[in-house]
Parts: sequence; structure tokens; C-alpha cells
Amino acid sequence: MEEIVIYGDGSMAQTIYPYLSQYYKVKYFTVENKYKSHMSLCGKPVLNFEDVQCNGEKFIIAVGFHQLNKLREKYFWSLIKKGFTPASFIDPALKEINNIHIDQGSIVLEKTSIHYNTRIGKNVFIATGANIGHDCIIKDNAWINSGVTIAGNTTIGSNTVLGINATIGNDIVLGDNNFIGAATLITKNTEDNACYATEATKQLPISADAFMAFTQKIS
Repeated sequence: MEEIVIYGDGSMAQTIYPYLSQYYKVKYFTVENKYKSHMSLCGKPVLNFEDVQCNGEKFIIAVGFHQLNKLREKYFWSLIKKGFTPASFIDPALKEINNIHIDQGSIVLEKTSIHYNTRIGKNVFIATGANIGHDCIIKDNAWINSGVTIAGNTTIGSNTVLGINATIGNDIVLGDNNFIGAATLITKNTEDNACYATEATKQLPISADAFMAFTQKIS
């Protein structure tokens, strides 16, 4: 098995480890010393990023969308500069179907649907259960959470974050560095650095028990 290094030592790193360990020999985790929170993780050492040297390993970025993915972007190129080669993890069910292209360093988890002729850039993260339509373009460093739906012929800008269950309409262009909140519907193009969020659901002025009793009376 090829050796791989995981950048990160938090929950994201722990999440991706069991996926990668099926196809790679995970050699160690690494983070900058100032961010380091563990000495070991999943039975592997966590090394200071400042000290690591490449010995032919591949790498993958496993940190969250802090600073609108700018940290993920920074370490992606820092590891390449050190000589590491970007790896990807793509759910095996997606490989070799629908004429899709997924670039280096990207992660696509299980139960994700990606339709015909879609192009996904470098260092993109797509969580479980996303649905991406035909002829879409997902630019570098984007983060797509679980349950997101992207209709066909849509472009997602670089470094953009889509929250859980966000929906992006057909023929839409999202700008770079957008933040789209959970359960938010986008039906028009957006500018760079835009932020959209749906108002949180309000509590009804009735208890759950009283509501259930009411619904049973009228059903």
C-alpha cells in the first residue's frame, strides 16, 4: 500500500482516517505546533508540521473550513512545496462513471451523487449524501456539507462553504469565498465574499404534548 500523511489532528482527521486506511498505509498525522492538540491519534504519531520531511509519501488535508477554507488551501500548497504529492479519497461507487472529473486532494464521501460531466477542483471536500447535478463546476477548496443539493449547470466558487442541506438552483454561479448557511435556498447568482443564511426555526407557543394532542383531534 502507498504511504500517506494526514494533515490535521482533530475530528475531521479522525473522521477521514478509517476511509483512507482501507486504501493507504497512514504513516502519521501532522499539524503546525501551535495547533497541535494530540501526541498521537488513531494509533499513529502526530508530528510537528515544521519538522516533517517528505520521503515519497502522499498527503491529504483533514481540517475544517476555518477562515473560509483558507487554512486548507494554505497547507495544501505548503505540503506540495515540501515535496508531498496530493492524494484523493473518492467513494468507489463514483469512480469511472458519469464522465466526472475530480482533481487532486479532494475527498468525496459515500452516498454522494454526482451527475454527468461535472468537474470538481483541487482540495474539495464533499460530505456524505450530497447531490450534485449535471455539468456543474466545483472550484478549488470548496466545502460541501451533508445533504447539499446543487442543481445542474451550476458553478460553486473557490473556497466557498455550503452548509448542511443548502440548495443551489439551476444555472447559478456562486462567487468565490461565499458562505451559504444550513438549509438556505439560493436562486440567483452571488458576488464574491457573500454570506447567505436562512433564519432559524422559531419555537411555537405550545408544548409538544399539547401540539400532538391537537393534531390527533383533527386527524
